[in-house]
Amino acid sequence: GSCDHKKIKVTQCSNHGDVIGTANSFHGVGGIAGVMGNDPTGASESDNLVVSSCANFGNISSTGGWVGGILGYQEEGERKEEDSIVKDCVNHGQIYNGGGIIGKVDHYSVQKCCINFGKINGGDALVDKEKDGAITYQYNLYYLDTSGSDSWGESFTESQQNQKSTFSNFDFDGVWELEDDDPYPILRICFGQDAKKPE
Repeated sequence: GSCDHKKIKVTQCSNHGDVIGTANSFHGVGGIAGVMGNDPTGASESDNLVVSSCANFGNISSTGGWVGGILGYQEEGERKEEDSIVKDCVNHGQIYNGGGIIGKVDHYSVQKCCINFGKINGGDALVDKEKDGAITYQYNLYYLDTSGSDSWGESFTESQQNQKSTFSNFDFDGVWELEDDDPYPILRICFGQDAKKPE
């Protein structure tokens, strides 16, 4: 749901269930979290939030608020990279009216080393929106070309998704795994990412 405190860290989590928001009062809806971080009175917040090594496989939608495959709304950070960061995350679920990774990002937030495979219906393939006038930082963001489009990252084809060279600056020794017979990268440590939905 929502965690409006600083010094929040969510890591190595996965979701396989569909998430459906049904109220216009929702600020954010996501496969891993709706809203993360403290919203200060100013334009920056130190040591605010980290979301890392998380995977979503569920379909995410809402009638209100910001929608993201991993996170609905990412609150602001400061001018240091780890103050508000979403990194090393992957989405496989369909997203309706939102972003494949994040719905909306705030000032001084960072997004890096994330992948979207899920079909986007009415949004952008990686990050759907940013707060007006926000300074944000994006590094090494990738999306499957059939999932949608996004100016925040680079697209890849299905024939490229099992090649390490496609995903520049990914840590394939410590964080990601991609062997010769794998169809696409997976996270080395992400509880439940290999779970299967019941028939």
